[in-house]
Amino acid sequence: MLSAVAPSSNRHMAYLLQLERSIVRPRVARYAAITMNTPDETKLRSPLLLDKNRSILVVIDVQEKLMPHIKSRDVITWNLQRLLTAAELFQIPIRASEQYPRGLGATVEPLRQHLNNAIGAPLTEKSMFSCRECEQWLAEATCLERPQIVITGIETHVCVLQSAFDFMAAGFDVFLVVDAVGSRYRLDHRTALTRISQSGGNLITTESVLFEWCERSGTPEFKQVSELVKQPRPRRGRKYDESASANRLQ
Repeated sequence: MLSAVAPSSNRHMAYLLQLERSIVRPRVARYAAITMNTPDETKLRSPLLLDKNRSILVVIDVQEKLMPHIKSRDVITWNLQRLLTAAELFQIPIRASEQYPRGLGATVEPLRQHLNNAIGAPLTEKSMFSCRECEQWLAEATCLERPQIVITGIETHVCVLQSAFDFMAAGFDVFLVVDAVGSRYRLDHRTALTRISQSGGNLITTESVLFEWCERSGTPEFKQVSELVKQPRPRRGRKYDESASANRLQ
């Protein structure tokens, strides 16, 4: 039995070492160079934590004809609203996409209003599944020196996954908000999370994003973040505007 298990174990260890050399070490080195001339308290921050001054929030394809079919859609919408509110609070750039809106509809209304009110948050139409088509986003992120891409939206195993891989290939650090992304089927969602995590993406929850952006207590921003955290979670399984969704799909 030991001889049968050892080769698989060795391959796994080799994969982990390769991952560390190709992703973790360069990321730490890049952040070390960036923080060399910054205040001491900034130097203490791990490069694996989000920084409000180095982040961009991306919302992918949360559209009218897609959302009614997504598992935990009410929780996803709630978390997206909290993330958008926090991004505006910390003046974090927001970018949003819509996949073929003539066929799949516009971004769902609670989020559309947030996005319309947010400065610098145009909704970009795309035909590719990946947001690689939104090349201007990457140019802006580079120009603004914001290498951390916080990804949300649907579906996890299609547009979200392909965007995450393309962002990582372009040299950005991807933070995937696991409770603000979703798919129609749980297996697709879970498999996509595993692929992204194993390939160097950071899995993170909405509340972790809020507190890492906030960084400290005792500030006016912390009080507002605390209010977001205290919001009651939507009841699991509650219908998402079912009657309106049925009309759209007819």
